[in-house]
Amino acid sequence: MKITTLGLLAAFVLLAQIGIVTAADPAEEYRKAMAAAQERFSQAAGLATTKYVATLKESLIEETKKGNLEGAIAIRDQIKLLEKQSVAATNDESSSSLQGEWECIAGEENGKPQDPNKVRQERRRLVISRNSLIMEKVGSSWVGKFEIDPKSGHFDLIGKRVPGNNLTEWIGIYEVNGDELKLCFIFNKEDKAKRPTEFKSQPPSQPGLAHAFYTFKRDSD
Repeated sequence: MKITTLGLLAAFVLLAQIGIVTAADPAEEYRKAMAAAQERFSQAAGLATTKYVATLKESLIEETKKGNLEGAIAIRDQIKLLEKQSVAATNDESSSSLQGEWECIAGEENGKPQDPNKVRQERRRLVISRNSLIMEKVGSSWVGKFEIDPKSGHFDLIGKRVPGNNLTEWIGIYEVNGDELKLCFIFNKEDKAKRPTEFKSQPPSQPGLAHAFYTFKRDSD
């Protein structure tokens, strides 16, 4: 929708009349007011969903007591769907800082820093959309799905090399600081790998447990 200056001014006047905005910049105050309204709506929607799920769980107990199997199953499925949607929304919000395209500016593999010339020649890049990731460099690429925990900084990826069919799991840590992304991970072969605790690669403790640490900058082009 195209918002004109006249439209912004009219909205500002309306908001000012009801006491929401009072500052001198109509466009900026309109944006702030709309952002605040959206935040209040999101909070209300989240609270409403939580209360609704609680009500459904009470209904599930009642239907189970009555022996209404079909009704109980239908309510259970609805609860699962709502909880799944809530988790997906949380993951999308948490990963928002990762979204977009990233260019590798430094690398370290199995305890050895990469030569800057090699980094430039490889042209390693990340493309992240929601929880999907593509890591590509000259001659190869990886595709997969990832999960993160913003509190712990954990980053987990399941993906495969393209072309190829063998799925591999990587466990690691990440950090976003403005337009810089640090990603340190290890190949979790047969669940034998230990998650990195610092942004530094180590020589493999066992054959096949490749360990990498890359620094990326956001591609603004």
